Amino acid sequence: MSYNFQVLQKEELAACIDDLADLRISVFREYPYLYDGNLEYEKKYLKQYLITFCEVVSPKNDPRRPPDYFCLDEFWTRRGFVKIPDLVTQFSWKEIDSEDEFYHPMVFWSKKL
Repeated sequence: MSYNFQVLQKEELAACIDDLADLRISVFREYPYLYDGNLEYEKKYLKQYLITFCEVVSPKNDPRRPPDYFCLDEFWTRRGFVKIPDLVTQFSWKEIDSEDEFYHPMVFWSKKL
């Protein structure tokens, strides 16, 4: 699999918002997020937070963790990002097969420019 990375300006990002929203819904539906998203919410969210980068903190012994799941820490570290374990926030979302939203801890990553 190959990837093509491009730096986009605000106007170019706006043209991709539907595709980005679909991608977020697909990616975050998988473990560890298990997010039950919808297109309208994602489009609204992305318009405000296109540069946010934080990762959900999931328990190591979570029974929902797929056997083939692998942590992306190495991926981000190779790209120059550093996890800041003491900088944590919480976001709420509705998980798959859940009736209500609840808070999930999120740890931030940073990169010196």
